[in-house]
Amino acid sequence: MIWKQKLVTPGTQADILGFFNDLKEIRDQCAHPGREGELLPKGRLTHFVNSAKRMRNSLRESMQAHISRK
Repeated sequence: MIWKQKLVTPGTQADILGFFNDLKEIRDQCAHPGREGELLPKGRLTHFVNSAKRMRNSLRESMQAHISRK
């Protein structure tokens, strides 16, 4: 829905879905600990954090643009 409504910076649907899959994986590991090791491998976690920052900024810009149109 976020991708279809163009609420985030243009990217591929796979990029958006990949971000939310990583988010779900991190959430699941935090909610159900028991597996030893990292939440995500360091490189993937760095990519996830950067993607989260871009997603947040894109959503903020979309909200501001929507408010200014009213």
